Formats: sequence, structure tokens, C-alpha cells
Amino acid sequence: EPDVTVITPDSGGTQTAETPQAGGQTGDTTGAISATTGEMVEPGSYASDELSLELGEDGTFTLTGAGGDAVEGDWRVFDDTMTLSNTSGATGTVQFPMTCTVAEEGEGFRITADTGSCEMLDGQVFQPQG
Repeated sequence: EPDVTVITPDSGGTQTAETPQAGGQTGDTTGAISATTGEMVEPGSYASDELSLELGEDGTFTLTGAGGDAVEGDWRVFDDTMTLSNTSGATGTVQFPMTCTVAEEGEGFRITADTGSCEMLDGQVFQPQG
């Protein structure tokens, strides 16, 4: 079975753990990157037509709009779901935690809103930068 790489925001360290058996519990997935999406959504710098997104190896993110307004917080990806939480900065009327579906698109990933919290990012395609 595939392994799950866990990024721990507090310590900045990583651990590798076996994926639970069918029906098993995954427990707290803060900072977890599923093996199925780990290659698609890795820490690094990404940009869409409207936004830039920095995903830190320590489980933190910075999302910056065209006008320079930024939101910072924690990120995690498990299976095909990205969650952005514990935010500060220019959140405006956007509600967090934000839970979005991610799918591979070219060298990057596309975000789809399956819940109202992700409407702001719906349809955004983030490609790696640099």
C-alpha cells in the first residue's frame, strides 16, 4: 500500500506512515499529503491567472491576490481534498476553513468547489513556478 507523508506544522519535520487498512481510521490529518496526490500538490510556489500560492514544507500557506492582498494559514491535502485553515490576513468575506477538491492539470492542479467555502478558488488552475 502507498505511504502517507505527514508534514507537522509545529516542528517543520516530516514522517512517513503506512496508509491505514480498509476501514481504518486516518486520525488527525493536519499537514498530511496523501500518496495519491503527493506528487500533484507538493510544497512550492504556484500561480494561476489571478492568484499566487506558496505551500510551505512546514504546512503553512500564503495565498496572494493580484492587488497584493494576502491570506496566510495552514494547508493540508488528503486524497483529493485540500483544506486551508487557521488563517489570518485579508480574508474579506471568504469563510475558512476552506475545503476544495484538487485534480491534476498539466504540471499543476485544478481546484474545484464542492462546498461553498471554496467558491473563491473554483476553477483556478495552479501551475508550479520557478
